[in-house]
Amino acid sequence: MKKSTISVKTNNEMKKRAVAELSAILYRMEKGKHNKELDRETVKQLCSSLKSAYNDLDDSVGTGQENLQFIAAETANSIENAKKALEQPITKKLEKAVNDLIYAVVMWNDVNSGKLKLDSESDLASRNNTRTGLQLEESLSRIDQMIADIHVLVNKLDDEIEEAESELAELDRKMLAESDERKLNDLFRSVRTAKSKIEMFTVRKSSYSACFNLLEMIHANGKQILAGAAFAPKEAADASDLLDLRTVSRIMDEPDSVVVVLRKMNDSLRDLAARTETIDRKVSSLDFGNTAPGSEALAYKEMLVQRQRDAQPLSEESAVETETKG
Repeated sequence: MKKSTISVKTNNEMKKRAVAELSAILYRMEKGKHNKELDRETVKQLCSSLKSAYNDLDDSVGTGQENLQFIAAETANSIENAKKALEQPITKKLEKAVNDLIYAVVMWNDVNSGKLKLDSESDLASRNNTRTGLQLEESLSRIDQMIADIHVLVNKLDDEIEEAESELAELDRKMLAESDERKLNDLFRSVRTAKSKIEMFTVRKSSYSACFNLLEMIHANGKQILAGAAFAPKEAADASDLLDLRTVSRIMDEPDSVVVVLRKMNDSLRDLAARTETIDRKVSSLDFGNTAPGSEALAYKEMLVQRQRDAQPLSEESAVETETKG
């Protein structure tokens, strides 16, 4: 990236361009000038959040000594992504694009206020990686809560199955003791109802158990990706995007549907975890100077030691000659 001169004029020009672009995006969102298949309520919420960040940026005043080059480029890139997302019919993509844009604008405000310094691309990458890590940790925390909630549901279903089985056993005893045909028919209807309840509860328990197991696998893969995020930032970012658990939360009362969603999520996350492990293994195999010295290193050190030994007698002899002459 070509380095720009830091000055009040340059910074004001960059801010002016960004504010104008943001204003245009807000206008499109407010007036519905976007893909008609996007969820209106979501667009409205995103617009409100973006407008708040936009107002803060518009009102912010720096000293003119801030390095805005990198955050301005990040914001411009995020603006372009948001524009593209507004043209597409996928609400989830728009959410990501606008949230990334909001994050960039918030960082710009922090730079202007002196809370943050972004003097290089590595500073920006580090900040984005930190955000990704926090998002992953938040997702893993939500998964922990889901696992706990499902554990409660499974225990409740166990109780309902036990109660229905007790009811069925009691009905069986009554049928054995009953001789009246009309009453037998009534009891048998109750038996079929009890058996249906047991079957329904058992199927739901099986589905929730499958959800439980899948969530535990997703959590394990997520932790592995988080551990290697420093060396595999792209995989971590992809995992953060993938772990959108809102759909799962919305359909938690339909465990069969949840299983389908979680299986797809787990398959994708497992691939990311495998890629992260490969990258981590490659990084670990590199010589950063903290591994055992190789034969060449030992030979070179031995040469230096020998050179030092050879030089010592000469130094001592020179010192004696100097004293004699004195």
